[in-house]
Amino acid sequence: KLPNIPAYGNPLVMLRSPEDAQGPFWPEQIENYQTKFPMVTFEIRTSTRADAELALKNHSVDLAFLFEPRSFADFHVAHAVKQPLQASVSNSHPLASQPKVRLYECAEYTLILPPVESSVRRFVSAAALKSGINLKASITSNNPATFQHCLSDDQHISIQLPINHSGTEHEDCHRSIDLEPRDVATGFLFAGYLKGRTLPVASARFLEQIVAELALQFD
Repeated sequence: KLPNIPAYGNPLVMLRSPEDAQGPFWPEQIENYQTKFPMVTFEIRTSTRADAELALKNHSVDLAFLFEPRSFADFHVAHAVKQPLQASVSNSHPLASQPKVRLYECAEYTLILPPVESSVRRFVSAAALKSGINLKASITSNNPATFQHCLSDDQHISIQLPINHSGTEHEDCHRSIDLEPRDVATGFLFAGYLKGRTLPVASARFLEQIVAELALQFD
């Protein structure tokens, strides 16, 4: 059982989230937490997995949420959830009615992909190379606003993580469809902190909330 958050001072939760996960999940979770603990402030930044791992080691952040980290040597995993890559399309897109989308089908449309250094892009590129598929990004971005705007065109398709579509802000005019697992491996999102570190109470309580929500939505 965690102790109470001190009523004095300014408790600060510092965390890193993946560049591939910039949907409404994080702000909604912060809002829910601050409803219960309004004295707690947050500093949340997106970063590559390498930058997040470095930030944990030098104690510049408390928590990190990593999609397929390079190493677990110094990372204590509090929880992990599957994140099968998804194709996001408008409801009027020709692929919108399919239960699954094949990777080669994505190549037939205008593709919006995250930057080459992102874990999602690496997953997709590795799968395309293995299958001999030429996936060319017409737009490279990790900006959610770019995805939302471009997906209003029924010829555009983006590849994202399911966590980007969780929460109350998901647009009804878009549909997210799992990529065929025979084409692209399922990745995992890991929640955790530096191994051996004792977390500040506010951060430990927030991690507890996040773990419960991840389990509820994705387990």
